[in-house]
Parts: sequence; C-alpha cells; structure tokens
Amino acid sequence: MDARRLDFVGRFLYFLVLVGFVLVVRVGIRRVKAARATWDRAARSLGMTATQGGFFTKPKIAGTQGGFDAEIDTFTQGSGNSSKTFTRYRVYYQPLGLGMKVTPQHALHRISKFFGAQDVEVGSRSFDDALIIKAHDSDAVASFLTPSRRTGLLRLFSNFRQATVDDEAITVVTSGLEGNEQKLVSTLRRVVAAARRLHDLDEDDDSVGRLLERRLSGELTQSSEEVRAVVHSHPDDLDGRLLELETLATAGKRQEAATALGELEAMLPADPEVEGWREYLEKPVPPQPPPTPVAGIEDDRFFEALFAANSLSFETTRLFEERYQGRSVTWTGRVKSWRRFDHDHDFGPGPGAKAVITVATIEHDLYGQTEIDAVVQLPASAASLSRGDTATVTGLLLRVDPLVRNVYVTGGRLL
Repeated sequence: MDARRLDFVGRFLYFLVLVGFVLVVRVGIRRVKAARATWDRAARSLGMTATQGGFFTKPKIAGTQGGFDAEIDTFTQGSGNSSKTFTRYRVYYQPLGLGMKVTPQHALHRISKFFGAQDVEVGSRSFDDALIIKAHDSDAVASFLTPSRRTGLLRLFSNFRQATVDDEAITVVTSGLEGNEQKLVSTLRRVVAAARRLHDLDEDDDSVGRLLERRLSGELTQSSEEVRAVVHSHPDDLDGRLLELETLATAGKRQEAATALGELEAMLPADPEVEGWREYLEKPVPPQPPPTPVAGIEDDRFFEALFAANSLSFETTRLFEERYQGRSVTWTGRVKSWRRFDHDHDFGPGPGAKAVITVATIEHDLYGQTEIDAVVQLPASAASLSRGDTATVTGLLLRVDPLVRNVYVTGGRLL
C-alpha cells in the first residue's frame, strides 16, 4: 500500500472517530437535558429545589418533604465500561439516639450470626429473620420497634431491597439514573412515609398495632372494617393508606378498596403496589372453581408458590384467586387459638367454631423461616381444641391474607 493510500485510510479513520465522538457527545447532551428537565419537573411536584447538572455532573433535588429534610441524587460505581450509575433517595430526621442500623438479612448474615455477629431481636420471628439490626442498646431498640414500626420497615424493605435505616436517615438506592418524573416523586414519598412511621409516630401506633394483631389472629374482615377510621385520622400518612388499601382489597371489599386506591393514586402516581392493586381491582372477579379432590393441592408447592418469593400482596392475592380458591385441602398442624361463634366477620352466620392452626413453615426470601397459619371454619359440634394441640382439618380454600401469611379455609371439619 503506497503512502498516499495510507494517508487516506488514516484520515478516513480519524474522520470516523471524530464523527463517533460528536455523536456520543450529542447523545450525552440530549440525555443530560432530558434528565435535567425530568428532575426539574419532579422537584416542582414535590415542592423542592432541583440543582441542574452539567455534562459531567448529575442533577440533584433537595428540600423538605412531609416535614423531613430530603434529597435525591446519583452516584457512580466502577469506571469505564464497567461503571454503573445509581439513584439515591435520602430522608433525614432528628437522631433517634439508639445507635441503630437496619439492613436486609441475607444468607451470609445468617452465617455471621451463627458465629456471634450482633443482631438485635425484638421477638417477632418474621421481623427478626428478615432484618439485621445493630444498636448500642438492644433493649431500647426492641422497645422502640413497635408492631406498627416493624410493619413499616418490612413494607419498605419489601419494595426496596437496597435500603438502609439508621439513627439519622433512611436511604434507598435504585439502579440507573431515574428518568421517570412520577417514579422520582413516588419513591421519595414512600421513603418519607417510612421515615414518618419510624420517627414521627404518635397515638395512631396503638390503633395500627391492634389492626395488625387482629389480622395475625385470623380476624381479617374485622380489621378491614376498622382500618378506614384509623387511616382517616391521619390522611397524610401514606404508609397507613397503603395498609388500608391492602387490607380492604385482601378482605374482598373491592368497592371500598377502589375508593382508597383513587385517593392514593394522586399521591403515589407511579408506585408498584398502587399500580398492582389498580390492575387487580380492574379485573373481573374470577369464577370460583368447583371443589377438587384433596390430591388436587400439593402442599409444599402451594405454600412455596404463595409465600416463598418476595411477592407483593396483590401478586399473592391474584395468584391465590386464579389458581387455588375453592380447592379442597387436608392439613395437620399445631393449634394457636380456638373459639366458638354465633356470627363471625370472616365466615358469616353460625353457630360454628374458628381455629387458627400453624400448618407449615417455609423459607421466605425476605422473612427467612416463616410460619403459615390456616384460619379454619369448623362446625359448632366440633370438639374443642386447646393451644398447642395437634389437629388435622379438611375444608375448602376461601381467602389468603398475604401480609400476615394466613390462609382461610371454609366448610372445615376435624379428622
């Protein structure tokens, strides 16, 4: 190849590199401008201030939200082709004075606990298995983490696995430079809701705690009848409103749930839970299948399908109604409670009996070892049962309560 041809090839390659560089710069400028505009709109929606980034800097939102100092920014890990950008949401509050740090628990954490690593436990198995808690004063933290606060934290970590809670702030990290205005707004408001539940809790804590205890004891419908009054005493509490929506929908009160959903959508315009419940409530109620033989349910697969994965409540409820509702089961387990009734909020007119029986223990992605309880309708003539007894029951699957992992069984009898 002669010198002139080499010179031409060199110039042509230089031209291609230059064109490529110009294109990359233009695309970058376009992306920066788009992100800048998106973050500016999100800041206005939140009533906060956006700091516009340049070509080599990212935008930032800062200000006050719901009475808390808050900010959204980004950071990058790695370099070159292996670099990755993350969006970070932080909400600050007055220091709790507990020296507390809460993170999700993973397999390595369970191993480290076995060898003596600190993990404060509060006496709730699902909560203790889900989260790693470090603190200066274990007793103070256990007292501080009331049922309402525990539920708020579990809801936070169910939605955002890359979250950290400490004495001064809640931090949530999501992958990529967020370019959706509504997601920026909804995510920050969810973090603020968790901060309020953790830090700024007032007299509604006892009310929320009682609602949760009702559900744990197999009184889902009664809880749904009380939840709206509790939530409406604090209309700005988004975490409480999410609990209201989930409770009403799970209890089958679709019209009331739709009302709660409409109110919540304006506050959380791009929230996965809100969008999921919208899709669930818009679908027609599936026809209840005829009873199938006992062999129609494989217990292990049933419990794993509903409760092993880190699914949100609307996903579990939808799966139950589409695949399992109305099928027959036979389970053996340990009795937690038993009572007779003339009328029951969940099972209707009596006389009858209601038993709560632990029928399985499974490994959950978030909660670790978690118990599954069957809430069973029995005839009034059924023999009385005491806590700790072993009982075998059969009946038809009626409803699931994903939040507390209860399964309701109607038309039951003792074997």
